[in-house]
Amino acid sequence: MSISVIIPFTKGEENRQKGLVTLLDCIKRQTYKDYELILAEMTRDGSLVYLPEKIEKRIALRYDGIFNKSWVINHAVKKATHEHVLVIDADTLFEDDYFQCVVDYYEKYKNGFFVAYTTVHFHQGRDEPTPRSLQATYIRAAAHAFFFTKKFFWSIGGMNEKYFGYGAEDQDLWYRAQYVEKILVDMPYDIWHTYHDWHPKDSSFPLNPKRVPLLDETKRDPRSEIDRLVKIQEHLGGDKPYA
Repeated sequence: MSISVIIPFTKGEENRQKGLVTLLDCIKRQTYKDYELILAEMTRDGSLVYLPEKIEKRIALRYDGIFNKSWVINHAVKKATHEHVLVIDADTLFEDDYFQCVVDYYEKYKNGFFVAYTTVHFHQGRDEPTPRSLQATYIRAAAHAFFFTKKFFWSIGGMNEKYFGYGAEDQDLWYRAQYVEKILVDMPYDIWHTYHDWHPKDSSFPLNPKRVPLLDETKRDPRSEIDRLVKIQEHLGGDKPYA
């Protein structure tokens, strides 16, 4: 079984780049090798983050605005070669058998969507002053790492591109997926969230002030939001965020 591994990214503080390089090294050590790696990077000036090694598939998305992670992921999924997709945040780490465990979990349960971890360990930073562990079902979010088939992903409208900046786009996806699947499960695997320190108001990736009311719209009526997003994806080329 082949999978497409997507990392959404945009340049920012130095530690963002360091976290990405560390993740890429982690991916190189994976025992499961049947994957393509896609680094999808939003850039304002056309320049991409410097990396010490060449990436198999690198997508540059030019947009002079606040980072929209949903738009970046949607673009990357459309460029993905394989039907089975794993999206990973650039500040995430895991053991060398992680990809193998993701594939084994899918082949056993055939879930069209699942959050690909049980517990995520937060390390210290401005946004997380103390380390903590959270389960995906506790925060009701497809944060840090999630797996899906493209058929299922587009059937619920893909990522919601109304979210600019940091926050709640992963929860929006989680609530729509839960509405369709009824019960969402987390793959039993611990991953580490290594760095969370880049959300000042003047940054390229600020905390999204509209995240709560936007999420409330989806939570109130997930069916209508799914229908709206599916219709949008069918008619837009995606050269910029659609909201």
